[in-house]
Amino acid sequence: MGKFRESMDAKALRFAVGFPVLLAAAFTVCALLLRADLPEPLAVQWSEAGASGFAPFGAVVGFGAG
Repeated sequence: MGKFRESMDAKALRFAVGFPVLLAAAFTVCALLLRADLPEPLAVQWSEAGASGFAPFGAVVGFGAG
């Protein structure tokens, strides 16, 4: 079992796991900071006449607008 732990690159593993988590947390914080400036519900689909599809803020942040 010692060989397996020695073969692992701890810094690379920590980066591979930690970076996406920190990036997601940063996007969440930015979204929450922008929430006060956005209307409710948010327009997520557009046509030539204007907005045609709407979604609540939580759905846009959680699942994306597209």
